[in-house]
Amino acid sequence: MSTYCINENIYDLSCVIYHHGFQFSSGHYTAATRNLIDGKWRLFDDNWVSEKSQNEICESDCTYMLFYQRRRSTDWFHEDVPNKIIKKYQGITEGVDRENISRRNNYSKRNIF
Repeated sequence: MSTYCINENIYDLSCVIYHHGFQFSSGHYTAATRNLIDGKWRLFDDNWVSEKSQNEICESDCTYMLFYQRRRSTDWFHEDVPNKIIKKYQGITEGVDRENISRRNNYSKRNIF
């Protein structure tokens, strides 16, 4: 087939939906997504967001649905984008991560039985 294709498409796993429970009509759903900028996986579970390794994401036995994204033929950031702007954007996402961790810790302290 590759002899007929000019550009072969490559797909990367970008999201995993998990189902926790014994029946699909009931139970709990969570999702893990991979950030396109920093490549880190984050698990979303109601009000909680936590960082996970790729191994943790792939080893689950409750995977329900997989989402793939076609890999771009060019870099995410155009080569003309100054490095300082890329660094600024990455700093913003890291700040959001720190803020989410702080909120989670504060929430946990208030809701201890």
